[in-house]
Amino acid sequence: MISSIVRRQTPLQLLVILCGAWASAASWACRDLAITPLEQTYCALAERGLTQGLPRFDDFRRNPQATQYLLLKRPAEKARLPLQAPADKASRLRQTGPSTPKPASPAAQALGARLPATPSTTRPRANTPTPPGSLARALTKTGPQTTGMADCQLLPLQIVCGRSRYVLRDNQRNSQLSADAFSQSNRLIFPSPKDSDVTDDLQRLYTLYLDKMLLIGLGGATLSYRKFEFLYGESKRQQSDFNARFATMYDFLKKDKQAQDADKMHSGKSAPPLSDCQSFGTDLIACDAQQGNWVYRLER
Repeated sequence: MISSIVRRQTPLQLLVILCGAWASAASWACRDLAITPLEQTYCALAERGLTQGLPRFDDFRRNPQATQYLLLKRPAEKARLPLQAPADKASRLRQTGPSTPKPASPAAQALGARLPATPSTTRPRANTPTPPGSLARALTKTGPQTTGMADCQLLPLQIVCGRSRYVLRDNQRNSQLSADAFSQSNRLIFPSPKDSDVTDDLQRLYTLYLDKMLLIGLGGATLSYRKFEFLYGESKRQQSDFNARFATMYDFLKKDKQAQDADKMHSGKSAPPLSDCQSFGTDLIACDAQQGNWVYRLER
């Protein structure tokens, strides 16, 4: 019976079915690992067998809370489960106090332990990224550079570098997006590697990922480059398909965003310092903050 169902599915549908089935089978262990309210909601959905279309639990928890919230929003509404919107770090600490890591349990073997802070598969982030104002003239290949940002100034909702102005791109309403944002042709398909240098290729993939997230108005729900790089390393270690996972995730987010607008994530929050920022491509800056990723685009 199962084999006949599998044979009728496309590869993408099969991936969704397998992820949902895996989550249901492992739901007994989910609550033992869940720490945040969003993770607990995921587990409640898993217990009801309602995680079809969602990533595996260990993949889910690696996303920023803004993305977790978007992924859970529609399934939680259908299941009539309460869903707590992500709060900033200070607010969470006031409400719950500093988090204490849970000891390893047999469940961790089934679902995967929490991520290490600095994975060995990643290259340490540069302390002094490139001045974005000189990108168009200086870049010979895509990716974050490693010279200083002395010419740049952090202002409310923007970064100014000489005569260049990079504007913060938070989540946008669907009415503000281009006509083809939710078209079937808009998919996140990573190209084949171009260079022998994995880092250069990965930076190009991340630049495309940012472009695609901005296209559907989810600039406030992006992964940081550090997390993106770690997920790539983990996929290689586990021999899983990194490209297929992101393609599936993007399709899910696109459908969810088309159905309902997403709230802005950076309103009322302090922007991360320039020391946490890197340039990508010729017109993007991404700043890695613990409470979320801040993306700025060159205003032309």
